[in-house]
Amino acid sequence: MAMRIQSKADGTDNRGDTEDGLWCRCLHVVAQYFTTTNFSWMCCEGLYLHIIMAHTLHTGRTLIKSLIIGGWGIPLVLTGAYAAVRAMIPESNKRCWIHDDVLQWIIAGPILASVVVTIVN
Repeated sequence: MAMRIQSKADGTDNRGDTEDGLWCRCLHVVAQYFTTTNFSWMCCEGLYLHIIMAHTLHTGRTLIKSLIIGGWGIPLVLTGAYAAVRAMIPESNKRCWIHDDVLQWIIAGPILASVVVTIVN
């Protein structure tokens, strides 16, 4: 039988721990990664369609491999940078990282850029 811990109004439980632990921050980073991959793949698909329509000779395996690496790798780098910067700020480690922060632009800026690139193509 699991013991239920009552949370206080200040965000601590009766053991003095914060209710939002490391698992919550990890879950937030994973959610940010998959959100970023969604937009990254949308951009990769737009680039692929543009390339096969405009440059019919450059549609080989190298292009596909590059897009696969970009579609999964760029979000990994962005999310890793976001998590590293956010982890270095002691105030943000007191609670889960769900709340809005100016550091969200580490991820939101490239997402916005990828949407612009997709629309322009």
